[in-house]
Amino acid sequence: MRRLFKEYTEDNEINNEDALEWLYIGDEQNFKKQVTIRDYYRIILVDNAGELSVDDLNNMLIELKNRDGMLDYVDYYDELAEIINAEYSLELEFYASSYYEDLDHFKHGNIVYDMEKCCFDLAENWDEIVTTYLYKEEHGYIAVIQAEIIDENTESSFAEVHITELDETEEFEDEEDSDNEFVVLEKKVIETTTVKKIMENKYLIVVTSKLPGHLDMAATASEKEMIEFLENECIIDIEGYMEKFNTLEKQ
Repeated sequence: MRRLFKEYTEDNEINNEDALEWLYIGDEQNFKKQVTIRDYYRIILVDNAGELSVDDLNNMLIELKNRDGMLDYVDYYDELAEIINAEYSLELEFYASSYYEDLDHFKHGNIVYDMEKCCFDLAENWDEIVTTYLYKEEHGYIAVIQAEIIDENTESSFAEVHITELDETEEFEDEEDSDNEFVVLEKKVIETTTVKKIMENKYLIVVTSKLPGHLDMAATASEKEMIEFLENECIIDIEGYMEKFNTLEKQ
């Protein structure tokens, strides 16, 4: 089953001048419950602390602050890491928060640095369980974004109809002819648009990208909005497509 979602932001608003509200759409199995830092602009994760406790690290900070000018011009956490590592022969690593599936490990295996209060703290004081969406980005690595799932049905017994006029194509070099003197370009479809009627007066428009790293987009539309969308896209046989949308899926 596919789910509609948007990337989580603090204001949780989608700025879009289009009449339709475009969201992301993804397969349900790609959503995960993970733990992260709830204030990642302020709180930095600290690794390689070994057996050192939060109190141990804060005592080191106090000692450094009491030395004349030692921390007076430290503006960034990476500068602090260099100083504290050099002074105490440590190998601390400071880095921005990521997402973890193992909540127990996150709570008991992590220390954080509070950039606002300039002190170390326990990660469990800042943890937050969030929904994430995992997808393959351009270079093949698995990327993660924090997601807010939209409670909208995306399934029905109606057929999913391909709007062939809206196919986006791009020319690529034919790999089989790469050794030839002349470059052979092959036109490939990189983006398709489909429509599925969900219920009476409700349609799901899905724009699917075949390019790595691109997330599929979707919008729901009333019948009036559906017709306006097709008109804006200069589709000629609008009546024919509206009839296809009412076709039941073949069993």
